[in-house]
Formats: sequence, C-alpha cells, structure tokens
Amino acid sequence: MAKDTLVEKAATGTDGTCVFVSDLPLGQYYVKEIKAPKGYVLNEEVFKLDASYQGDDVKVIDFLAEFSNYPTKLEISKTDITGEHELKDATLSIIDKDGNVVETWKSDGTPHVITRIPVGEYTLREETAPYGYKIANEVKFTVENTKELQKVVMKDELVNGKIIIEKTDADTGKGIAGVAFVALLKQANTDSSKMAEVIGVSEAQLRFVTNTQSGMGLMKCGNVVIPFDNQIEKGTDLYNLYNTNIHEKIALEKSKNAS
Repeated sequence: MAKDTLVEKAATGTDGTCVFVSDLPLGQYYVKEIKAPKGYVLNEEVFKLDASYQGDDVKVIDFLAEFSNYPTKLEISKTDITGEHELKDATLSIIDKDGNVVETWKSDGTPHVITRIPVGEYTLREETAPYGYKIANEVKFTVENTKELQKVVMKDELVNGKIIIEKTDADTGKGIAGVAFVALLKQANTDSSKMAEVIGVSEAQLRFVTNTQSGMGLMKCGNVVIPFDNQIEKGTDLYNLYNTNIHEKIALEKSKNAS
C-alpha cells in the first residue's frame, strides 16, 4: 500500500463518535480530521497508529483516538464614525455567500458576539440605523479557521442637514448670481460683541441669536439684516416634524417605542 493512501473515511454521529471497520494489514497508519463540524475550527492534530505485529496472542488491535474542536467566535461592533462609541438600536444582519440570513439582531450599545458560525465568506448588513445616523455600507468579511476571537466593525455617520436659499428676481422669477448670505447659529454672550463688530449687527438684532430659543435667528443679505422668530410650540406635530435637536428626537422615539 502506497504512503498516504486513503484507507477509509467515517463521519461522527449524534454522539460525537465514529468507528473505522476496515480489516487492515499490519503496518503504520494515522487518523486526522479532514472536515470540522459546522461552526467549529478544524483540528489539525494527526493521531498515529502503530498496527505492527504484536505477537500471536494479539488477534485484534484496537485504538481509541480523541479529537477536540474549538468553536469559532465572532465579535461585531456597531460604532459611530470615530470607532470609539458603540451605538444602540441598529438592526443588523449577517448574510452568507448564498444569500441566506444567518442571524439578525438589534445592537444594545455593546459588541455582539456570535459563536459557532461556520468558516466562510459573509456580509454584514445594516437593515435600520440608529435614529440620527445614516445606514452604513455593507461590510464583507471572512470567518477564518481559527479559535481566536475575530472582530468586524461597522461605522455609522451622523445625518447632516443643509439649508437651501434661492435668491430670485421679484419680476422675472429668475435666479440672481453673486448674492452673499451668512447663516448664524445661536451665539453665546461672549461671542455677541465680536459678531456685532464684524458683520454690523445691532444690539436689538443680537437678541435673536444670543441664548435664544430654537426657531429664532438672523438672515443677512448684503447690508440688510432680517431678524426672524419662527418658534413653534413644543409637542405639536409641526414642531416634531421640523425639530432638528437630535437629543429631543431620540427621546421622542424612545417614548413612542415604550408606549
């Protein structure tokens, strides 16, 4: 028999054991695992068998080999764009190479650990993002044949809003080029005097941007400064529709889920 000739293959049953029944000639043999159970790491240990002649009194030579398998371990982190803060309330799925959903869960602010996931190629997909964040691009990853903890990180970016201003001719309705605008955020008292000096805002106008409520501000076009007060009563549907305070919106969403 040539070296490394395959003599017999056997698969373990539900009790984790298998039996080789071939009537082998005397000689040297070895047993090794060629396929691990799904979700486990292949054991590359080789068990050597000495089936040489042991005397006329030995009719049958029995061997017992024991192999242990470590489970695979995968850690999924759902973080903000910095990678430093774990995010809650993201719905995530792991998809295998055939398009089957392996597992779906909602993040709770801690890394999600999966054990016994079969070795192979996968896709991490974000089904829904936490409130105020964009849905991230899919992440391709491979579960390797190792007992070490394998890590995958998916990062979310905050949703950024924008203001669109259209400057048009009152008669023709056509756009006018070369008009400069300035948008002012709510200012602290320490910034007020500097702002008044730089852009020419009066003390009366400053009250619209100094420690004000949401909905108040100034719009400056050329030399004209226009104050506005568009405050909307809190708790109304209109307020909730236009509110951009991320903390208030998260609190509102949590109260809806709790009710």
